[in-house]
Amino acid sequence: MSNVFALNGSDWFIHPDGTNSGVLDKLYSPPTSDEGWVPARVPGNIQADLEAAHILKPLWYGIGDCRMEEVPRKD
Repeated sequence: MSNVFALNGSDWFIHPDGTNSGVLDKLYSPPTSDEGWVPARVPGNIQADLEAAHILKPLWYGIGDCRMEEVPRKD
């Protein structure tokens, strides 16, 4: 019998690796300790995770957040 590890759920955390430059580097820098990790959902959407953490403005409210287009350019 093999072990099965579910990778989905809400007990994941994210942070940028700090090697790319861009708008989000100024907005959110990599943590130097356990602080600064953003809760994430898998399967999920990085923009929604950053919005839920109040790092980005809501996508579907008003004009949204102009920094949203930088998110997929960041590791």
